Amino acid sequence: MSDKNRVAMIVDGANTFSAARASCFGIDWSKVYAAYHNRYNCLARYYATGTRPDDDHHNPIAKLLDWLEYNGFRVVRRAGKEFISDDGHVSLRDADVRVDITLIAVGMIGRVDEIHLWTGDGAYVPLVEALQRAGIRVSVISTIAAASDKLRRACDDFIDLDKNRELFAREAVEENA
Repeated sequence: MSDKNRVAMIVDGANTFSAARASCFGIDWSKVYAAYHNRYNCLARYYATGTRPDDDHHNPIAKLLDWLEYNGFRVVRRAGKEFISDDGHVSLRDADVRVDITLIAVGMIGRVDEIHLWTGDGAYVPLVEALQRAGIRVSVISTIAAASDKLRRACDDFIDLDKNRELFAREAVEENA
């Protein structure tokens, strides 16, 4: 029997991507996988994200989602609608994964000791508080700049992606190399 805490990792994909991008780096999910494998008894790995209606054929993150699924993540896809702004920028709307993430987390009550919530979205404060009342320790993983102050105060532990780049960031690739 392992003496490591039982952990569930739940990732708000779009929020985590935006937080890392704003800090000028990308997440290396193979490093994340290795860190969790070595440090925790990780019972569940979820990655929730909005997807375009045509999903796999034109989805810019299709390779990532395939890799995550192949490596034991349960990928939750929420189909959204494409919105094209006046300047031609295409964005995804109505692909909110908050309900999915909340249901996943509540389903972990009684099964895990800790939930690592990869998001900075302050809308999760009530979820964090409910999990804590159920005896689950909640760590939030995001960046200081992207995380809601209320969420950082509500969680048991805040892990700043920016200060832990060596654990999570992709290696920089030199251009013209």
